[in-house]
Amino acid sequence: MPSSTTVRRLIPGIALAATVTLVAIVIAEIETLIIGYALLEPLVLALILGVVVRAFWQPPANMQPGIDFSAKQVLEFAIVLIGFSLALGTLIDAGAKLALAVLVSVSLTLALGTGLGKLAGLPLKLSVLIGVGNAICGNSAIAAVAPAIRARK
Repeated sequence: MPSSTTVRRLIPGIALAATVTLVAIVIAEIETLIIGYALLEPLVLALILGVVVRAFWQPPANMQPGIDFSAKQVLEFAIVLIGFSLALGTLIDAGAKLALAVLVSVSLTLALGTGLGKLAGLPLKLSVLIGVGNAICGNSAIAAVAPAIRARK
């Protein structure tokens, strides 16, 4: 269990990440009210907002531990929860042909992305991250796989 000192160090950055997340959710809800659906999902909006915030404002050093925690542990946990939200019944209803098509396309995209990265002279870890990002779900997959392959920032 983390100490209260550790938790206090994380709070400012987690609060910033939570604020960006809430703004992204509100924007997605506004999109839904205006056009009937979220053109950009909250996850994509949060990533864009994070980039924009960082481009115009450097968060103070005391926020960095919480930002790092949110970008790693919280995001990885959220990705697992998203995976669990996919109902097995939905997969079964989609049929074996679609499941096979997804399996083949993800495998080929992962292999091609990794291979093209290596051909371009990129390090293996970066090539794998690019392959995973293109094959699965973009930045979320990259963020989840990066710690597993010990990729640097």
